[in-house]
Amino acid sequence: MFDLNPSDDKLVSMYGMKTIHPTTINDINYKDFNAPEDLSDLTTEQQYNLLIDIIDSDQPQQSSNPQGNVLLDIITNQESLRARNNFQNSFAQAERQIQDQNSQLTKAISENFVYFINTKQKVDDTLVDFIKSKTKAQQDRLSSRVFNPQRRSLTNREGLTSELEDNISNLMNSTSLMIQPINESKHKEDKVAKMLEFIKMNQHFFDLPQNLVHSLSLNKNEKFIDDYNRYINDKDRFLANFNNRFNEQQAKLTNENNTQALKVLEEDRVMKLTLISKIFEEVDTIAQQYRNKIYQEFLSLDHEVTKSQNNSKFISLVDNLSKLNLDDKMANPIADFLSKQVEAIDKDFEHQVGKFDSKFLLMQNKLVDYIRSLNPERREGSHINYINEKYDTYRDEINLVDNFDQKLRIIREAFESNDSLDLSLINETWLVLYNFINYLDSMLMANMGKFLTNYVHYVKMGIDPTGEIRDSCIKLINQVVLIMVALFDDENNDNNQLESSPKNYKQFVPYYSNSLSSIYHLTRISEKVNKIMNSFGDLVGTIGNASKYADTNKVIKNLKNSSIKVNQKILEAVCATWVNDCSQFYELEDWSLDKEKGKGKYRNSMNNGKCTKLMNVIQYYQLYVLVKISKLVIHDSLSSTPSTSSTSSTEYKIVATYPSKRMLVSIEIQFMRSLNIIVDSMMKKYNLDRQDKNNDDSKNLQVFKILTMNNFDILSRIIYPELLSQFDKLFDKDLSHQNLKLFADIDKASLTIIEDILNIEKLYMAQHVNKFFHNHNNNNNSQRLQVMKVDGFIYEILIHFVKLINKIKPLTSQEIFISVINELQLNLLKNIIDNVRQSPLKSSLSYVNLKLDANFILSVFEKSSLLQLNDACYKYLQILLNDIDTKNNEMSEKYKYSQTDFNKILELSLQDSSNEFSCF
Repeated sequence: MFDLNPSDDKLVSMYGMKTIHPTTINDINYKDFNAPEDLSDLTTEQQYNLLIDIIDSDQPQQSSNPQGNVLLDIITNQESLRARNNFQNSFAQAERQIQDQNSQLTKAISENFVYFINTKQKVDDTLVDFIKSKTKAQQDRLSSRVFNPQRRSLTNREGLTSELEDNISNLMNSTSLMIQPINESKHKEDKVAKMLEFIKMNQHFFDLPQNLVHSLSLNKNEKFIDDYNRYINDKDRFLANFNNRFNEQQAKLTNENNTQALKVLEEDRVMKLTLISKIFEEVDTIAQQYRNKIYQEFLSLDHEVTKSQNNSKFISLVDNLSKLNLDDKMANPIADFLSKQVEAIDKDFEHQVGKFDSKFLLMQNKLVDYIRSLNPERREGSHINYINEKYDTYRDEINLVDNFDQKLRIIREAFESNDSLDLSLINETWLVLYNFINYLDSMLMANMGKFLTNYVHYVKMGIDPTGEIRDSCIKLINQVVLIMVALFDDENNDNNQLESSPKNYKQFVPYYSNSLSSIYHLTRISEKVNKIMNSFGDLVGTIGNASKYADTNKVIKNLKNSSIKVNQKILEAVCATWVNDCSQFYELEDWSLDKEKGKGKYRNSMNNGKCTKLMNVIQYYQLYVLVKISKLVIHDSLSSTPSTSSTSSTEYKIVATYPSKRMLVSIEIQFMRSLNIIVDSMMKKYNLDRQDKNNDDSKNLQVFKILTMNNFDILSRIIYPELLSQFDKLFDKDLSHQNLKLFADIDKASLTIIEDILNIEKLYMAQHVNKFFHNHNNNNNSQRLQVMKVDGFIYEILIHFVKLINKIKPLTSQEIFISVINELQLNLLKNIIDNVRQSPLKSSLSYVNLKLDANFILSVFEKSSLLQLNDACYKYLQILLNDIDTKNNEMSEKYKYSQTDFNKILELSLQDSSNEFSCF
């Protein structure tokens, strides 16, 4: 194994020296070899053996060749004592490095011994191949670098000297290359020593990064800040002293013109600055990271200035930031905090707007799919059955109360409860809108309130001198208001209110919404929107006064205009669903009568006919809508609503307490429109049932016609006047004192229905009268006419009267009932008169019987207290009797009878039919 620490004897023996410090030729053990003149003639094996002989030779031989002293002279002359000393130092350094790496080298050789043997063999083989490939000239040049006195003849002294000089030069180059790594290593070692010395002298700088991190890990922020600020001072002082010392040394060496020393000085300066700069950079990085951390923590604080101790953390962070020598970006942390508050509110608002848009659009698309599944005639409607259900739930409770105010309270409780308002999908869609507005009212306004409190407090300290933070807040308020105005808008701003429909307001009204859900949700939403608007007014006014904002009034005016627009559109949407539901009331009409409980205004009165349940539904529903609309547009309660800022004043109120003239006109238009549409809806139901083939007019009296007529009568005399009076009371109007076309339309509709009823009954009676005269004239059997009696068709007609009375009287008012019967009485007499004049009878007895018929009719109705013949009927009865007498007198053969017999037969006939006609 290679000896890394040989002894002096071994070195002397190995290199053929007498001493390890040779100075003369006598110190070299020289052996003369008989070498051939040309080494190229030798084989590789012979060259190798020759080399071994030279190395292994340890026999000192004194050369007799006088030229042997030439080598020693040359070596002695070329190498100075300084060079030998440098060589000895370098060699000693190399020995120390070899000793230091001895263990590592031993371990490496042990671990890689086999690999080393294999590699050595491959290297030997490669060298052999390489030597074989060389030319003779190359081998000569290679061999010429080794001085061997016996290789050549010594006869040519000059050639030998030249060759020796070349070989010495090559030896010196080789020695320099060997010594260079040692010198570099020594240079590095000296540099490391200087670095270590520099680190020891400035140990506090190099320990600072670890100390700072340790302080942060223990949450010792005060110690961190103190250490850092101390570091800033020490750093400035160190750099100043370091530069001054360098400048002094540089000036001194410049005067001495010591270029080498200047170079070493500059290298030393660069080395030290590089080393200390890394420490400074690390410390500054730690401090910057800490600054950023507490700065972000400071900006993200949910802070609001209060008189309590809750401000301690905020103040602590501000204090810490002020001690950290902030750069320009962090020079004013409080201003940055206020700006960050506005920025965070704005960012969150944009996120909520996007979330609302996507959710509401998704729900609307679901409703569109639902509407497409309906029949085409139902796609423009809504679920008004919930109105009927609301009434059914509270019907008994409402009808048991006579006091109007109490009844109105129960009606409001019934219709505005949030259960069973509309289809579940529609209610969910309303909830999406409500949640968004509730976010604005709660989260956004709460955050804006915190900002306002902070801004008003800190602006007094000189924060925001340019008004940049204030402007960003005003911009955010305008943006929120703009979104609300765009949200509560219709599809066509120029749409006619008389033609508006719920689909025009699809941006905030779910498709297919009924008026119950619209009123309930939009009323709540309107309250929150108005609260938001007033709060914005307080914000703008307070910030404007605090910062001397010149455009405060301009912003306030814009808020007021926006509030009017939003409230106008909400009102229009409510009215659109209201009128749309009124147009569908015919679907609720099933001709069922309401239970008679309590003492309502028109219950159990002889002057009022029976009305269907729908009339009560309409009355209570309309009262509820009027009350809710008045609450929607009259905001007298807002004056007592707590505002965002304690400094708010009524001068900043944005929402008007009372509605504008335009709003009142809109409400009046929609109210009158709803009343007219209800009439149209009732007529629509009437016409649909009238066209129903299951209703046979010739056989059955259609009760729905009587009920429709009664419903119109109740509407005209009681319900609509009450609604008009309530409207005047709520909105300070005088509609109840105006001559409205509405009542003329109702009377016209009632007359149409009465005429329809009368025409059917008149036709029935006319058919029986005509049939009698027709059959009498075509009947040749005169024997049947020899008896004085009341004719059969009279009984049939009077029995029909009985049926009419039994059906009409319980349903209609007394006035209508009497007018219908009187009209039919008159029509009966007219028909008989016409037939008497147009179809003369063939016998005198027939006229006598006809006279008996007329007296029988008179006697039957005279027994009634209500259905006696009126003046017109008496007049026509007298005409009929006169025509009968005239026709009878014209007969050639008169039937002879006494007045006593006539009266007796009349009396008997009345007695026999007394039971049948007792209803009269």
